[in-house]
Amino acid sequence: IPIPEVARERYRTAFELDYEVDLWGKVRRSVESARASEQSAMEKLSAQRLSIASEVARNFFVLRSHDAQLQIIRETISLRQEAVSLQDSRFKGGLANEMDVARAKTELELARNDLAILERQRGAAQHALAVLCGQMPSTFSVGADRALPSPPSIPAGLPSELLQRRPDIRAAEQDLRTANANIGVAQAEFYPSFKLTGAAGFETIGTDMFFDWSNRIISIGPSITTPLFTGGRLKGNLAASKSRYDESLAGINKPSS
Repeated sequence: IPIPEVARERYRTAFELDYEVDLWGKVRRSVESARASEQSAMEKLSAQRLSIASEVARNFFVLRSHDAQLQIIRETISLRQEAVSLQDSRFKGGLANEMDVARAKTELELARNDLAILERQRGAAQHALAVLCGQMPSTFSVGADRALPSPPSIPAGLPSELLQRRPDIRAAEQDLRTANANIGVAQAEFYPSFKLTGAAGFETIGTDMFFDWSNRIISIGPSITTPLFTGGRLKGNLAASKSRYDESLAGINKPSS
């Protein structure tokens, strides 16, 4: 018995629109969570920039410290070279022994070894500065100027509210707001959701008269979705949201090291 062909092509295009009636605050809390997450990301970016700036300042002071030590080591080497010449002259004149000459030469070589170590450390600090400034270490150099700027003076009795300007603290506050809003979203999941759905477009089984007005489709109506059998998923999500809130709160309250 021949079986008729049941497969056929269908062409459809439609514009669909869904609107959820926010009775339980789920959408509002979701928007609040998203905005807090955005603000937290911006504050964390500011914290990273501040961290990079502090690393640049630290490596710069380390480099200047090496410059000052290098100057002292070079002066020490010059003095020890004179000491070697003096001990050598005394040895030739019979006023010193070979031990005195060897000791003077050993002290000179130790100073030269310290010079090589300091030059290597200065090069490492200069390369670190190049990386932090986004430049190639091979083309980056800092002049040997040993003048250091004086640190700023911090007056006593500053208010504790200044700590709120720290970007890491502001980011932690925004993370706490995000976790708090997510608790509201998880609680709203227990209640039914009401939506208004609509669709309009064209649908045909061929392409000859696809945009013919008689092939139009229009649908509009409400829909209700309620959770019945979730296997503890909603309770687990709510418990996880509360745990993340407690974690964020503990991160704010913990003492700084």
